[in-house]
Amino acid sequence: MPPSNNAAHSYAEGPPRQVPGLAGLHRMTELLLAERVPKDGRVLVLGAGGGMELRNLAEAHARWRFDGVDPSGPMLEAARLAVADHAGRVRLHQGTAAVAPEGPFDGATCLLTFHFIPLDQRL
Repeated sequence: MPPSNNAAHSYAEGPPRQVPGLAGLHRMTELLLAERVPKDGRVLVLGAGGGMELRNLAEAHARWRFDGVDPSGPMLEAARLAVADHAGRVRLHQGTAAVAPEGPFDGATCLLTFHFIPLDQRL
């Protein structure tokens, strides 16, 4: 069931409390991507709802462009708010990976997402 608008907007409060080391996970992701993604690279973020990952990557890399995909409209609205300062470099798409725009991409992420996908659909 998709989160309500209120749940989506308060989402950013949950993961830092529920996921020990979340800031470190975001930092490690950024560092690993930076090893391969060029200064003007394009990055796909699957499970972009909430926007925390997008915001962190956009703040660390001023010339990267992003496509974020998430099935939840309310979560994408929360992401839109989270990345407002970087809106010119972030495009958000509602749906699953199947609606991701065509690449090529220089890098991609999919963090803390699979627990939302039914087991039979993960493969």
